[in-house]
Amino acid sequence: MSRVPLTEKILSYSDEDIKSFHALPITKDKFLKQDNVNQLFRKLIGEQYAKNEVTYGNGWIDNPTFPSTVLLDSQKQTAKDFNCDASLYVTTGTSNANQIAIFGNVRRGEKVLVDRCCHQSIHFALALIGAEVEYTKIKRQFEPSGRQLTDFDQLISTFSTAYEEGKPFKTVILNASTYEGVCNNTRLVVEKLLEIDPDVKLIVDEAWIAFAAFSKATNH
Repeated sequence: MSRVPLTEKILSYSDEDIKSFHALPITKDKFLKQDNVNQLFRKLIGEQYAKNEVTYGNGWIDNPTFPSTVLLDSQKQTAKDFNCDASLYVTTGTSNANQIAIFGNVRRGEKVLVDRCCHQSIHFALALIGAEVEYTKIKRQFEPSGRQLTDFDQLISTFSTAYEEGKPFKTVILNASTYEGVCNNTRLVVEKLLEIDPDVKLIVDEAWIAFAAFSKATNH
């Protein structure tokens, strides 16, 4: 299996003369009739991206709902790269991806401890499903920039107290990075939570920093 099966498949169509009838198609920049606009567009997105932009369908790049070829291979490679059992591609963005994770793991009325810095879609999904939510506190960490982050000591303390009182949180949702770019050592937090309750379900929101898994500086 190729390490980048989906990328290679898309690139294989770069030089094909494919007509796209998708809504608002860029269609390899052929819609740009004004030369000055065309040049600016190419500077903005690059020559190769302009060649790659086309709507693919009719099984050319597998079936997104029931992948069996290149998308399946790509998902397996992604799972391997992120050291997880499986991966699922979602084409509708972070909001729906978070909804899928929450709807698949949280039941109505269950206690959920949530990192307040998570993506807004998580808060909406928890409200829709009717979970019993408790949010973590925020503390100021970087005074010069005014950036804030989750008080993880308080999060762990709240989780531990609830467990000791026989009213454990069924799920904890953590944020790997704030919107402003403050990276959290979620691995350490996860380990501490599992020491207290090995049965807790954990969801880590990486909406803004999934790429960090490939950097030694941010891979925590």
